Amino acid sequence: MKFLNTLATLAISTIAAAHCMKKGQQISASFISNPSDEMLPGANLVYYCTDEDIDSSISITNLDVFPGIPTAEDSTEISISGIFLKPIDPNSYVLLRDVVTGEQLNSQQILICPFLESVGYSCPSESGPFHMEFEFMVGSLPIVKSNDIYIELYEPAGNQIICVKSAYSLNNDEDQDIYLDRSGAIDL
Repeated sequence: MKFLNTLATLAISTIAAAHCMKKGQQISASFISNPSDEMLPGANLVYYCTDEDIDSSISITNLDVFPGIPTAEDSTEISISGIFLKPIDPNSYVLLRDVVTGEQLNSQQILICPFLESVGYSCPSESGPFHMEFEFMVGSLPIVKSNDIYIELYEPAGNQIICVKSAYSLNNDEDQDIYLDRSGAIDL
């Protein structure tokens, strides 16, 4: 009986805390959904956040990330291919979240079209296949409580388009070893 009272108290306090949070502090839908164990195709350590993300309006057919675990203040190479099933609104934006806490890690929304233009691509204004290759510097994020971050793409109205979970390191070799051990990797 004591266990059930404790469980009920925990459930009620969780719901009350979630209700009292400001909209910007609330945890994303991908954070509270059932996690997916489906990796994106290609040479990467990137997973879909949920099974629903696999069927989003962006179908990713290949994603190569080098190095496999992006690190703060280091250059990362990306090669991505897929199909836009519908055009991207120029005001769509990206949020980064800590997988453990759900806290937003970027202080401002990253508008997707200006970002694409900064790496040499135009904003996709129509449906169809795409392929992009670019290099960018991964910024230093606030202290991340896990070895993973969520990368979420939203429409201007706040509807999530797609979410992926990526490995991330604060440039600490120990962090990379922990992630690789957890992912089942072995030294050759």
